[in-house]
Amino acid sequence: MDSQPDTFYFYAGQHYRVGEVEIWKDGDYLYVQVDLDGSYQMTESHLNVLLTGYSGTPAFGLFPWTADHDPKVNTHMYKVAWNPQWSGQELNISLHGVVGPF
Repeated sequence: MDSQPDTFYFYAGQHYRVGEVEIWKDGDYLYVQVDLDGSYQMTESHLNVLLTGYSGTPAFGLFPWTADHDPKVNTHMYKVAWNPQWSGQELNISLHGVVGPF
């Protein structure tokens, strides 16, 4: 992971593309930024970073980084302190959000 962002699509219900997520490392931090398209907004989001993948669907309550978005937002950035164990490893990053055109 380096300072150049990797970009991924962000999906609602696993089938509807509602935005993009950029992930990058800068110094001692991992950044994860969600940018939703058009009228989509979030009321909450949850982030997890693991060295191993999930066996099944990850549950919201197990995510260590969470944010309540009141008022609703169409963009949010997580700034997570870099864990030295992550260096040189493939990271499994999971992001959930409560998203809708409310």
